[in-house]
Amino acid sequence: MTGSESLSAISHTETILRCEEITKRFGGLVAVNRVSLEVRPGEVIGLIGDNGAGKSTLIHVISGLYPPDKGLLYLGGKEVTFSSPMDARQMGIETIYQDLALAEAYLALSKRGGSA
Repeated sequence: MTGSESLSAISHTETILRCEEITKRFGGLVAVNRVSLEVRPGEVIGLIGDNGAGKSTLIHVISGLYPPDKGLLYLGGKEVTFSSPMDARQMGIETIYQDLALAEAYLALSKRGGSA
């Protein structure tokens, strides 16, 4: 899959994203160890774990911020390699970060009768 292709080209029956044996290390620390997962159309996947379990690191690998030390990523059945988050974004992968300040701003506006 190239940068000119995107997730919109994937059929509604095939796996959208497949991670195979993803491993990411930082020096002697193994942050993600042999994680495999598949995401199919219509699925919502939740990553749950203790602080420091590697959830954010896995998302950073999937979204192109960190290269995996081992393992492979596939989009629509085709192996992909991202050298940056922009590469991932061009192929339809985007990370939305949790920011409670946005919720607080929304609540403040709604209390004043404004719209967000």
